Amino acid sequence: MARTLLVSYDLWFDSLSVRKQAREWIDHWDNVSKFNFNAFHLDGLLAFRTTKIDWNFLKVAVRFWDSEDHVFRFKMVELCPTIEEFSAILGCEPRAAPIVPPCHQRHRVTISKVLGLPLDAIPPFIQDNYWVDMRRLIERFRHAAVANVDQSFEKLSTLAFCLIGEFLLCSRRSSFADAQIFDLLDDVKKKRSLIPMVLAETFHGLDALSRGETNIFQGSPLLLQVWLMDHMGILSLPTVATYGPADYVGRKLQLFGCQTEKEWTYFLSRKDGQNIRWNYHWWKCPYPLLRSPNRDHIFLVGLRSVSFYRGERIVSQFGLMPMIPSSGNRPFKPVDVAPSIITKAIAGLDNAHRADETFVRFHAFEMPKAYHDWLKEKVQDKEARLKEARKTFLKNFKKTHKRRRNDRG
Repeated sequence: MARTLLVSYDLWFDSLSVRKQAREWIDHWDNVSKFNFNAFHLDGLLAFRTTKIDWNFLKVAVRFWDSEDHVFRFKMVELCPTIEEFSAILGCEPRAAPIVPPCHQRHRVTISKVLGLPLDAIPPFIQDNYWVDMRRLIERFRHAAVANVDQSFEKLSTLAFCLIGEFLLCSRRSSFADAQIFDLLDDVKKKRSLIPMVLAETFHGLDALSRGETNIFQGSPLLLQVWLMDHMGILSLPTVATYGPADYVGRKLQLFGCQTEKEWTYFLSRKDGQNIRWNYHWWKCPYPLLRSPNRDHIFLVGLRSVSFYRGERIVSQFGLMPMIPSSGNRPFKPVDVAPSIITKAIAGLDNAHRADETFVRFHAFEMPKAYHDWLKEKVQDKEARLKEARKTFLKNFKKTHKRRRNDRG
């Protein structure tokens, strides 16, 4: 049964003010700043800075998210964002080395070094140890005078931090971003990939939303919307031969009747394998990763925790015929982010199993009967477990309520 996801509009408006400040900064910078900002390789992200988020669409999409298997499920058809697809949307190299978080907590030292400020000037920008106020940062640095190249990069580092913190790694605390993002900027300059981390944070946000733990999106609702609207056939097809992030703004919504949650619910509930868009030749994605070594999933490291997705179950997104996943591999297990975990995650992506020419391609969506029966059994077993868990919860709740009522009597 679909649940209603409540919304905190005040937090949204706070976030919009950060986006507006960042856009105004970008729209008014000089040629030197524009040239120097190229060092951060965030051109693809800049192309999406004016994209509006349809929160009603995303709120309804959350109802189709399975927090256990990390897939959107539409009538026995599963979809999930992947490293290859998010990289293609941003124009990044999908096989670039992943960026991983530092394990130290010396955030003030890092911020002081990146921004060229003394340590005693950092506390006003930070709350609760590691939350950085992006609005205050923009107000401090947007109009700051620049006397040399170092000061120019210190100023632009602030903008890069805010863009990443607002569009790719946004937190549940609106207008604030995790201080660890400052530690990632050097790796961003080296063209290492943020995408695995963005996926991990986005999956954390979807899990929390689907379980009703929060009403605020986390990670990158921007990339999630672009990815999902393309798969749902909501965006018009590209009209250029060589497609890139800058061409996204030229694509139009093909669906003008959906605005409310009720309308989006009706639209998405009718989706199945035959009316989902599978062919994405303009993204030019390589063969997808299937699973990390000895695991049944792709292992992802977020800012402060880990996540996953199961590449073997979503090869249809790449026009490949799905097959029953390999058995005997280790399932996902939540662990704390530590140096050993980070090392294993990097090695896992470098040595991950990848689809290849042995996979059968399809022109029109097709699900083999054996795979359909396997998936149906998995979903039915899960629904039975959830139903039993709900019954147990209600039974225990009634007992507790009755005991408390007797104690008061």
